[in-house]
Amino acid sequence: PTCEFCVKTTPIVAPLAKDMEINLLQYNLKEFESGWNDYGIESTPTIVQYKDGKEVNRINGYQEKAVFETWFQENSVN
Repeated sequence: PTCEFCVKTTPIVAPLAKDMEINLLQYNLKEFESGWNDYGIESTPTIVQYKDGKEVNRINGYQEKAVFETWFQENSVN
């Protein structure tokens, strides 16, 4: 990712997701511009959670590690 906040967020959420055994996929909107509309992305970074193929939650923007950790714990569907 090249957006400033994505660059700051990835090193926080990628290890958290791995440690918490959360299947986290990254989608490069510069490479796949249709993702803005396809997934209703208004800003980056955005983490979208799906269950049974439907969106159930999302978090936008850069957050501190504790915020992401709490969000993953409260919203994990794995």
